[in-house]
Amino acid sequence: MGDLNRGIVVTGLVVKQFPSIKTILSVADGNLILAKELCKLYKVIVYDPNIRNNNKALKRKIKVIGKPFSADTEVKCDLIIGLHPDGATKEIVGFALRTDTPAVIVPCCNDKEWVTKELNRAGYVKFLKTKFVEKGWRTVVVRVSMGGANIAIVAKPKEKYV
Repeated sequence: MGDLNRGIVVTGLVVKQFPSIKTILSVADGNLILAKELCKLYKVIVYDPNIRNNNKALKRKIKVIGKPFSADTEVKCDLIIGLHPDGATKEIVGFALRTDTPAVIVPCCNDKEWVTKELNRAGYVKFLKTKFVEKGWRTVVVRVSMGGANIAIVAKPKEKYV
């Protein structure tokens, strides 16, 4: 189980890094821990094939799509977030790059189908950051104040955020 404050912590990062956004796509947030905090400030869409939070009042505030996310998904948002997205990481990066949508990714595990060699967490973060930098994006790596995997990659398309 992850840090119970992770939704609050990542929401704080979003507020600081993206002051003018309105709609957030949260991928692999089946417990709705991040969405619960984000929906206090933003319109939130959650993609996860395994929604585990059955709070009906919370679900009325969030658009919940109970299916896997793909880089080819057609959805409008100002920011895409993956908080410990595991196997969805490749899809998040692909969507962000395809649509020029800023991204925040807090990775926890290597995506073994995407990364051909075993990397430690720092190596995986560097691998992900490089995917954005190669396309001319501005990236920053931030350590967030929560237990467990706590390194966030904030990626912004250069032409949108000079």
